[in-house]
Amino acid sequence: MVCAFVQTPKESSNKIALDKQRHLINNYKLATELGAVVIIKEGTNVAKSIVEVAEEKEVTTICVGNPHLTIFHIIMATNTFNQLLKKIKTLDIDLVILS
Repeated sequence: MVCAFVQTPKESSNKIALDKQRHLINNYKLATELGAVVIIKEGTNVAKSIVEVAEEKEVTTICVGNPHLTIFHIIMATNTFNQLLKKIKTLDIDLVILS
């Protein structure tokens, strides 16, 4: 099991709020306790980076959570989600959406 976080340039450790850093650390800790390997990948294209990790680690299922977003973030996330769908469509990877 792999837990991947794509760190975009706006999310570098010196730019992200401390409460969000703590939230990430807690998620990494939980993933590790559940037996996952945590991978932090730097990239500007989230969908492409997720697919790269999936191919590299031979992942067969991707689970995507439902983050708390504003309408602007929802619009932006829709583009990322559509990119992800296009990229995994040709691969043998299942997508599970958690809400």
